[in-house]
Amino acid sequence: MRMGMFSEAFGNLFKKPATRLYPFEKYEAIKDTRGRYTMDWKDCIHCGLCQKACPADVIRVDKARKRNEIGISGCILCYRCSEVCPKDCVHFREQYGAPTTSRTLLVYELLPRGTEPPTGATVEDKFDVEGGTVWAYTVNAPKPGPRAPR
Repeated sequence: MRMGMFSEAFGNLFKKPATRLYPFEKYEAIKDTRGRYTMDWKDCIHCGLCQKACPADVIRVDKARKRNEIGISGCILCYRCSEVCPKDCVHFREQYGAPTTSRTLLVYELLPRGTEPPTGATVEDKFDVEGGTVWAYTVNAPKPGPRAPR
């Protein structure tokens, strides 16, 4: 029994390491990895089906303000939002989200030209559309309160 353990340990001295030397060797996501939530805002009709389908209850759609909030810290990557979207505008990039120590909201919002996201927001993307500028930004989410009944 002891010789088996010794020979295993000795054999590993001459083998290639089984782990990556992160961050020196970057990890490439596997094809079709359900990684980072993203949406094609121009195609979105703000119907709210993604919000209703989300079992983690982390999506909020405000049709009047043309604003979508996704609690990416609470997303369980089930893909249901993408499956129910009638315009096929919800996708997941083959990229992992960066770890955080706080709850994070990813917000897609149409703001009037010249208006910027709130102070402290981290801008991920922006593009001009008719009626203003669409901003994609992350902010720290407020502490969760009691859940409202569905």
